[in-house]
Amino acid sequence: MRDGLHETNIAILRIRLAVRYVCSSPDWLKRFKECLEIQKVQSKAVLCLDVETRWNSTFLMVKVVVALKKGFDMLKLEDKKYVSELTRICDDVPSQDNFVLC
Repeated sequence: MRDGLHETNIAILRIRLAVRYVCSSPDWLKRFKECLEIQKVQSKAVLCLDVETRWNSTFLMVKVVVALKKGFDMLKLEDKKYVSELTRICDDVPSQDNFVLC
C-alpha cells in the first residue's frame, strides 16, 4: 500500500510542478497554449494549482492536467527549460505513467 501511495505522491508532485512552471510566467503560459493549439486540444479547462486548505483542489488540478496532457507532452519536446526545471526538482516531468496513477 505504501509503495502505491508513494508513486501517487510523486505523480502529483510532478503534475503540481508542471502547472506551477506553466502558470508562473505569461510567456510560458503563452507557449503552453501554442502547444495546445498545435496539438488541436479543444478544452476550456483552466490550469490552476491545488490549495492545501481546499480538499478537492488537487483532484481538480489533476483533472485539468489530464485533459491538457497533449500540451504538456509537446511542451516537454519544445521547451528545454521546462524539462531542466522539473528534472532539477523531482527527477522527471509528468509522464503517461503519472497520468495513469492519478
